[in-house]
Amino acid sequence: MQGKEKGRSDESSCRGNILLPAKRSFPLFPLNDFIMKMYELRNVSNHNFEQSLKKMCKEGAYWGTITGVYVGVEYRMERIRGTRDWKNAMLGGALTGALISAASNSNREKIVTDAITGSAIATAAEFLNYLI
Repeated sequence: MQGKEKGRSDESSCRGNILLPAKRSFPLFPLNDFIMKMYELRNVSNHNFEQSLKKMCKEGAYWGTITGVYVGVEYRMERIRGTRDWKNAMLGGALTGALISAASNSNREKIVTDAITGSAIATAAEFLNYLI
């Protein structure tokens, strides 16, 4: 099935079950060549690629939100306490872990566990940042 499909523009062509986008250059998108090579090698169908891209965007938004909450809480702790040290990271990690866990409708034990885990990870990261 070569050529235009019904409802498709000249921007793409269909080869087998894979919809190939028209060759374009995206100077701000460094993975363009890699993605085009995946399409050309027929390793990824258009549907699988779109699903993967959607999942990456959702995960990116999730982790971006967590990072924003952590940075905001740590900054607020620094302003309240008037000093910048590892305790701000510990408190920021604990509050972020608890907030994210509570927002995901977890049970009480899971919230406490996530607060402790967030605190431990943030404190370890702060110590490693200080050492390096």
